[in-house]
Amino acid sequence: MTFDTTPGRRAPHLLPRTDRAPYPAALVLALAVALVASLVGPGISPAAASAPAPTRACPATYTATAAFADVSTAHTHAASVTCLASWGVVSPGDGPYRPDATATRAEFAAALHATLVAVGRAPTPATPAFLDVPTDHPDRAAIGALAGAGIVAGTTATTFVPDGAVTRGQLATLLVRADGRVFGRQRPLGPTFPDTRGSTHEDAVRRLVGTGVTQGYADGSYRPGASMTRGQLATFLVRWLDLLVVEASAPAPLGDVDRLRMRRLDAPARSVVEDAEGRWVATFTDGARTVTLAGPARRFEEATATHGVTSTTWVRLLPAPFDGRVDERWLRQARTDRSADVLATSLQYLAGAPDVRNAAGVLVAGDAAYGPLLANGDRSPGSDWHDYQQVVATYGTSRVSPRPERDRSVDCSGFVRLLFGVRFGLPLGRQPDGGASLPRSSQQQATDAPGVVPIANLGTQVTAFESLQPGDLVFFDATVDPANTIDHVGVYLGRDDAGRHRFVSSRRSIDGPTLGDFRGASLLDGTGLYARTFRSTRRL
Repeated sequence: MTFDTTPGRRAPHLLPRTDRAPYPAALVLALAVALVASLVGPGISPAAASAPAPTRACPATYTATAAFADVSTAHTHAASVTCLASWGVVSPGDGPYRPDATATRAEFAAALHATLVAVGRAPTPATPAFLDVPTDHPDRAAIGALAGAGIVAGTTATTFVPDGAVTRGQLATLLVRADGRVFGRQRPLGPTFPDTRGSTHEDAVRRLVGTGVTQGYADGSYRPGASMTRGQLATFLVRWLDLLVVEASAPAPLGDVDRLRMRRLDAPARSVVEDAEGRWVATFTDGARTVTLAGPARRFEEATATHGVTSTTWVRLLPAPFDGRVDERWLRQARTDRSADVLATSLQYLAGAPDVRNAAGVLVAGDAAYGPLLANGDRSPGSDWHDYQQVVATYGTSRVSPRPERDRSVDCSGFVRLLFGVRFGLPLGRQPDGGASLPRSSQQQATDAPGVVPIANLGTQVTAFESLQPGDLVFFDATVDPANTIDHVGVYLGRDDAGRHRFVSSRRSIDGPTLGDFRGASLLDGTGLYARTFRSTRRL
């Protein structure tokens, strides 16, 4: 497949452009097919909103409650029972859950042990010394392991009273001991309750109250000696599981369909989704709409690039910033969506890319320039997405008309707006508005745009790339005047064949979008112009 790149194809103000190599034919074909498939609506349609889960530990789409015939969805603790089932702590296969029955010491030991197993912190097996926990007792292994770890104790050296009711005070003590095992530290003391002063469990209750795992009654009491139901027990454990997910990166299950698990990580705060074998599936970043997903390998290359990028990472946008809860239905659809994603779409504007227009005849994709040719041979900045498309841009009550001399042109920040705004629906603004929309200039996009900042601008070259992921905006201070002012922006593609960090951007010296190395390598690492002036990132 070849494309007409003769000067007669382009308006005079866009010439000459002999320094930009055309698309590789195979890549053009793949991207053109993907583009046509995605014109109805790039990205994916958001799934119907899920009912909010009680905590981050609990999947929004798990449906095991229906399998517990005695747990109505209207029951106060139904969501918690469902959550424990999703973790495998309880199982519908074991029979009725009996949410209103009094929880026994053995039942709590079994549930606590199963919780530790689920988060990968199982205590070492041990034989219990309790004479009232015989070898055929169903919870003997759990009681023995917890006793051996110092988490549970008997009423005497040889008795455990497995069928006795577990109290709210005992539960607090056992959870605090288990919490110490997971985190290796004690939590600070929280407020006290009048009816726990002097109690064996006062210290544990105070430490647990501060975490939000437990709370008192409306009359100001805690009632440490009161028993609890199995439904209440489930809610206690789910609140503690939330701490493990948020603070200890415990891999939380997402649902009962794909059997995925979610791990919480920091810097930036994000949820990493893995499959049952521990393989990476997706990453959701708190406060950002950008999601990276595992998928089939694609090849991104350009003739002027010394190396191309073979990527198994796909980049899509959520309908709203991520709030810490993964919608498994959205994720399932995104994992199978093979329409052009952010990375593939960014290459639909390289030199030689085929024109694609919508039903109204508006240019959607195709070879883009940077700006009009000036008398000194330079290119004029200032071209935005509406110039490229030759349509009127509307911002509230303000309307901005396209400039004919900038037809098919986008500067670096205009390219980002065309990609994320026009193609993927991110709100666009004419001026900074506190991060509600994507503003016009690269400086504004670096400091006042939606999303989060994984790498902050410290005024020096960025040399640590651990928090960088494909789809991130990358910012540069490529000119010396004014000092420490962002004047260029691109989109990170990933590591190329040489292991270097490569990006795509619309460049003045090349007259349009490129991932190549002519007149400056499109690399974030090394000693080239853009590597030396790489300053920060933003995840939209």
